[in-house]
Amino acid sequence: MVNTLKAESDILSRIPAHTNITTFLGAVLEEEQAKDGAQRHCRLMMELAEHGSLASMLQSDEGELEPLPLDQSLFYLYQILQGVFHLHSLSILHLDIKAENVLVLEGGRRVKLTDFGTAAHIDDIAGSISKLKGVTPHFTSPEVVY
Repeated sequence: MVNTLKAESDILSRIPAHTNITTFLGAVLEEEQAKDGAQRHCRLMMELAEHGSLASMLQSDEGELEPLPLDQSLFYLYQILQGVFHLHSLSILHLDIKAENVLVLEGGRRVKLTDFGTAAHIDDIAGSISKLKGVTPHFTSPEVVY
């Protein structure tokens, strides 16, 4: 777990500020004495998303999916694509874009990509799909799968 968060921290630290990418504030590595030995914990600090994820916003109190109006869907899609474009300009692939990894902020006026745990720099994975661990299969882009 610590290595995964360290890798996520490394990717996030490479990304300059962008309005559609969650703001990374830093990472803290702590050691804790446990009865069976020392344990290491890594905590990533990011901005607060007061409205949670897009997935939670789409879910009704009864657990049913409630679609957004078309204009709001397109507005969010545009912002998500702006974030993806920014990442790709840095040769970074998110690799796990889904509603759970899109945060809703500013009273629903802004969305930001988050969860860079499976993200990678293109140079780090070039020619080796087997290096991609933890991606959500149904949301993986065709060029990554084939």
